[in-house]
Amino acid sequence: INRFERKKNLSLAVYALGVLLQKQDYESVRKGKTVCLILAGGYDPRLEENVEYMKELKRLVLNLGLEKHVFFVPSFTDDQRVLLLQLCTCVVYTPDKEHFGIVPIEAMYAARPVVAVASGGPLESIVHEETGFLQEQTPQAFAEALAKIIQDETRAFKIGVSGRKHVAAKFSLDAFADQLDQVCAKMANDAQHKYGPTLFFFSLVVALIASLYIYMQAQQ
Repeated sequence: INRFERKKNLSLAVYALGVLLQKQDYESVRKGKTVCLILAGGYDPRLEENVEYMKELKRLVLNLGLEKHVFFVPSFTDDQRVLLLQLCTCVVYTPDKEHFGIVPIEAMYAARPVVAVASGGPLESIVHEETGFLQEQTPQAFAEALAKIIQDETRAFKIGVSGRKHVAAKFSLDAFADQLDQVCAKMANDAQHKYGPTLFFFSLVVALIASLYIYMQAQQ
């Protein structure tokens, strides 16, 4: 799930699928099921890069003989996004040195394992081999992680459950509220010791306003 832009590195997922399907033990990996890759994300036909990159990806799929295994869902709706997350076995996240990124959080919240490049935001959001897999940016490394997920449905399920708990504990609104409360409390305490009662009072007011806002948002 990502925009159809070259920096999103979607070709890595296509190459990884090609490596996976060429594995000698592929039949045992897939257990009688056809493994498919769905490339879904933002696509604007008015943007030249979107159009060109989509063509490049489709050519790559044809060159690798994967036309029966790769499907494109451009500009999908919110309902389609939810459905894809509910039905997929895992989510493949391919950007390198990406910022925090919401896709891994969404995937884990949907109780789906995430396979991502071990750089940038995923290093902060994914726990390797507990909520997903952080891999080198190579088709072979991604195919290895995908094989583990497909081969062992019980393990994949446990990773998904751990991912949902991880999101609730670290990235939910309640979790952010707790973290903000701790930060504000530390700021107020530091201000009291360093700058005296005036700045301490100001910091305390800011902390209370921020905490109240988070609380009100959590009740909605």
